[in-house]
Amino acid sequence: MEKKNIIIYFIIAVIFFSVGFMLSLGINKYTSGKQIDSSNTYQAGWEAARERLYKTGYLQLPDWQTPIKEILGNINNVSNSKITIITEPLDPLADPDLNNRIVEINSNTKIFHYAKKSKEQYDKELEEFNSKYKEKDWMNKPDSDILPPSNYYLAETVKDDLQTGQQIRVKASQDIKNEKQFIAEEITILPTD
Repeated sequence: MEKKNIIIYFIIAVIFFSVGFMLSLGINKYTSGKQIDSSNTYQAGWEAARERLYKTGYLQLPDWQTPIKEILGNINNVSNSKITIITEPLDPLADPDLNNRIVEINSNTKIFHYAKKSKEQYDKELEEFNSKYKEKDWMNKPDSDILPPSNYYLAETVKDDLQTGQQIRVKASQDIKNEKQFIAEEITILPTD
């Protein structure tokens, strides 16, 4: 008798599983008489999840609607007037295809690099900084506008100095948060040491 009950329960479970599976296929394939475009459903789901997480406060990031006009990345490829950079995601739910971006360089793009100051120049600036630092009235004016000197200064350079493996900062005139390819307004090669 127990074997008979187990077999009956098993047959009922298989029937319900089959009906549920068939219904889920039908619902997923057709919604309101239209076939779903599966290429957009994944990203649409992420966008909806991102919006809900921002609204509820679980995702504590800057406002995702704020335009992003600057990005850091490592040069992966340089060819003619385009460079490919590998970037970190701007937020955890960003499209992973945006980790590889194509940056276009035109005649208006300014390219800079950080050149190292001479030891004499740096020592002179450090001496001036120390002098101002000692003279500062820290009790009455605790907020300091006195910044220590840098070992580098910003110098203009040319496109031929861009090489694979370099880390760069790219600025654009438009919002590039969701742009795979864009025109650079300014590129700065960051120092490696």
